[in-house]
Amino acid sequence: MRRLIREPLVHFLVLGGLVLAVQHLLVPPEPLPYDATPIRITAADIERLRREWVRETGRTPTAAELRASIEHHIDEIVLLREALRLELDLRDAVARERLLRNLRFAFPQRRASDATLLHEARALGMSMQDPVVRRRLVQMMERRLTATVPYDEAALRRHLAAESHRAGLAGLRYRFHHVFLSADRAYADAHAAAQELRARLNAGTVTAREAGDPFLHGDVFDSLSEQEIAARFGTGFATALAQVPTGRWSGPLVSPYGLHLVYVEARLPAVADNGAAQQAPVVSAWIEQQRMAVLRARLARLRAHYRIEVAPLDTIAHQT
Repeated sequence: MRRLIREPLVHFLVLGGLVLAVQHLLVPPEPLPYDATPIRITAADIERLRREWVRETGRTPTAAELRASIEHHIDEIVLLREALRLELDLRDAVARERLLRNLRFAFPQRRASDATLLHEARALGMSMQDPVVRRRLVQMMERRLTATVPYDEAALRRHLAAESHRAGLAGLRYRFHHVFLSADRAYADAHAAAQELRARLNAGTVTAREAGDPFLHGDVFDSLSEQEIAARFGTGFATALAQVPTGRWSGPLVSPYGLHLVYVEARLPAVADNGAAQQAPVVSAWIEQQRMAVLRARLARLRAHYRIEVAPLDTIAHQT
């Protein structure tokens, strides 16, 4: 036996077996074929997405917003299918542990190896249905698709120059308050009602506290940048606010929420900062834009491998 162990051929075979075992662990297996089952977005799916939007935002989505929500949902399904095609659910430690725990909880008497249990969990659809595993796999696929993002330094320099010219890297900050007229409230002529209310506010026959509808984010805003205003009220609102005179009621300005009469108290210069500190968020935002552009392009190529069927939006209108 000792002579056998000392034989070079035995050493070669043992080492060869170890190499193959390591390769099996480190080198991903050949991916499975693409799933030919169509991705079907039914009327019920669209209605669920619409209700989720209402629950999260407190308002009904526009047709464009609902379509965007549907497209995002399709993207997630494509990423999830691609993750399953690459068997990431069987190789990722977090997903494996979650699936094993789920199956052992559902079938406590089941005695089998981890590999067997994982394939059973997959056959039961747990990789698709468990929200933690789904989110994990989608995030892993997003990272894989954006692992290599080409950055054009010259394009970044042009972007910084344009931002510097537009905002002066110091920009302006706005101090203003507003009276809100909700889009959900029944006004016979909303713009005429807003103009009449603006005249009364400027004449002093009514105060801002007495006028308008409640607004979730408050009535007074202090030291907001144009970007912060755009994030809260929309780009169109922020652009219009830049043209509003100070010291009197103006408007109405339009936002996704409804109409706003605004009183700009002051436009204040931002506190100057050093160039690097000011440029850092601009650079970060630009890099994120490049990453998202690459993700959209690579997602589009992935989507081409799947047949996608979406119910018409007008079927939702008939159901609600």
